[in-house]
Amino acid sequence: MKAVSVSSVCSNKRELNREACWAFGLTILYGVAWSMALVIADSRLGVVGVPLWFEWVALRLPILFIVSCTVIIRCYFRHFSFDN
Repeated sequence: MKAVSVSSVCSNKRELNREACWAFGLTILYGVAWSMALVIADSRLGVVGVPLWFEWVALRLPILFIVSCTVIIRCYFRHFSFDN
C-alpha cells in the first residue's frame, strides 16, 4: 500500500470542490435560462414548427447545456486517481 501525502489529499479535495462548483453553477444557469425562456419567448412558431418557448425549452437549451458541460469538463476538470 502506498503512503498518501496530506498535500495530495487536500489538493484532490480542492479539485473536487471546484468541479462541484462548476457543475452546480451550470445547473443553476440552466434552470434560470429555462425559466427565462418560458417568460420571454412568445407563442410564435419557431423554426421546427412548434411554439417558440417550447423550441427553446425542449430543443435549444438542452443542446446548449450539453455542449457547455462538455466544454467545461474538457477545459476545467482534471483527471486524477481515486485510488490514492
